[in-house]
Parts: sequence; C-alpha cells; structure tokens
Amino acid sequence: MEEVQHFIATALGGRAVGSMVVERGGEFESNQRSMQRLKLVVPVALLVTLVLLFNAFGSLLLASLVLLNVPFALIGGSIGLWAMDMPVSIAAVVGFIALVGQASLSGVRVLSAPCPKPSVPRRSAPLP
Repeated sequence: MEEVQHFIATALGGRAVGSMVVERGGEFESNQRSMQRLKLVVPVALLVTLVLLFNAFGSLLLASLVLLNVPFALIGGSIGLWAMDMPVSIAAVVGFIALVGQASLSGVRVLSAPCPKPSVPRRSAPLP
C-alpha cells in the first residue's frame, strides 16, 4: 500500500486537480482503524492482567514476576510469524493477546506450585 501511496503522491506532484480527492478506503481503512483500536486494547489487557495477578497473589512483586514471562512468549510468537513469512495482522495481534494470557497462566502455575514442607523430625512426629 505504501508503494501505491508513493506513486499517487509523485504522479500528482503534491497538487490536486480540480475537485479531485484521493482517499483510501475499504479493507485498508478498516485495518488501519482496527490497529489504532488495538494500540489501546493491548496495554489495557496487560494492565488488567497485572491487576488480576496482584489480586491473586497479594504482591506486586509476584505479579510482576509472572508478567516477566510475557516478553519471552511474544518474542517466540514474533519469530513464528517471521518464520512463516506472515504479516502482523489483526488476527495475529488478537493471538498475541491470548498468548499473554497463556504466558501469565504458566507463570501462575510455577509460582503456586506447592513448596516442599520441611520434614518433621521422627522424634517429634505425632503418633497415628
């Protein structure tokens, strides 16, 4: 699309002919609007995830620790898009939002795994 925009700009030489107006519409315009919305939705999704993790753990440190998984998951998703030669589309960004949830879930499982309890010495063990 950038090539088309550049071609039109050079062909017109920066001047409009009569009442001619150049507009881009259709799927391109819809994609642009969707990407603008997603620029707001993605940070909000991360913030909501942080708040939910804070409520679950009661600690901002643990919630932040869980969210540290997210960049690694996003790097893997980006490499996957690159390896398959796929563009970053609306569907891919929605998939990345879902990936944030999966990465957070993985971190929650790691942090909430039962810690081994210290063993009770045999002498002080209660009788059955």
